[in-house]
Amino acid sequence: MLPVAVFGQKGGNSIEQNSFVEQSMEVVKQLSPAQQKVFLDVLENSEIDSVHIKYILPNGEVVEAEHDNQGSVENFWKIIYKYNLITEICNVPFGSTYEDAKRILTDKYGDYDYLNSTKDDMIFENKKYAAVDFDTMHFMFQSDGERSYFNAAILCINCKSKVEAIRTKQRMHEILSKRYSGFINMDGNDDYLSVGGISPVSSEQDFGFGVRIDIKDYGHPGKVLGFPYGVRIIYGPYNYVKEDF
Repeated sequence: MLPVAVFGQKGGNSIEQNSFVEQSMEVVKQLSPAQQKVFLDVLENSEIDSVHIKYILPNGEVVEAEHDNQGSVENFWKIIYKYNLITEICNVPFGSTYEDAKRILTDKYGDYDYLNSTKDDMIFENKKYAAVDFDTMHFMFQSDGERSYFNAAILCINCKSKVEAIRTKQRMHEILSKRYSGFINMDGNDDYLSVGGISPVSSEQDFGFGVRIDIKDYGHPGKVLGFPYGVRIIYGPYNYVKEDF
């Protein structure tokens, strides 16, 4: 739930601002923790006066709403939600079939690693995405027995030391925090886990966060290869297969 106190710090007409809070709460009170975190970040970084709210998205787009116009308020939050909703990676929409994802990825990156890939995990090595070099890229799928669904991606950067891993993780955190509103360090520091974005499907396991960054200790096999740590950007897994008893 978004605290009313946020508005008291921005000044202006408290009656009008409280009215805007009430309207906004109707939109956000049923949302996931991830969605609420995004919207709280928006409120904390918006210009709010007695008439309207203005927020600048990370891409520079300005979003505004009038306090006393319910349609304007709802449209404001819809734009914020759509901007932070994760729908694709590497030009492949999540929920795509294996065949469609394979066509897009091989057109973009060429052949994948046939030896280590499976029908559930298509692996590419030494590829670039968004001007970042990744050592491995995993595109993962789930199936309901009739069709497959692209439901997860893991982009990995190998590191020679823990210090390098922390530095790399911080760099990736900075990049994604410029893309998503409310991108945060989950454990209170910037060493191990960052989360943000909004999942394309609801999930009780990840509280609705769409992407996370962590540091993976590869253990003995990694040490043998000279890369004991890896920084991973993880999208999903998103559950597209609905099963019930």
